[in-house]
Amino acid sequence: MFGWEPANEPLISLDAYMCKVLDTYYQRMLLMARQDANTLLLNYNLGPLPILEQFCAFTGTRLPASLLEEAYTRSRYHGKYPGALFTPYLPLQNPPPFLQAALESYAQLVTIA
Repeated sequence: MFGWEPANEPLISLDAYMCKVLDTYYQRMLLMARQDANTLLLNYNLGPLPILEQFCAFTGTRLPASLLEEAYTRSRYHGKYPGALFTPYLPLQNPPPFLQAALESYAQLVTIA
């Protein structure tokens, strides 16, 4: 499914496997973005309003100011807990070595997003 050769793959932990899956996803996203000008990469770390603005600019969509104000008000709250103010997650301070490849691929995505 991921283009890996099972016979050449050593047994790894579930965490290391998921990191490898993420790295593969990120590499494919990079490939798509480089080959297709209609690909829009959105960096969720920017938050919902910048993402909405990027999407609207990309698609040529103009939203009424009232809708943007509603989006701003709603974006201050957590998606899973609508009454709680949103607090961003802190990045992992000392990621394990098996996460390195996925982090590097993600960093490449962020630079072109």
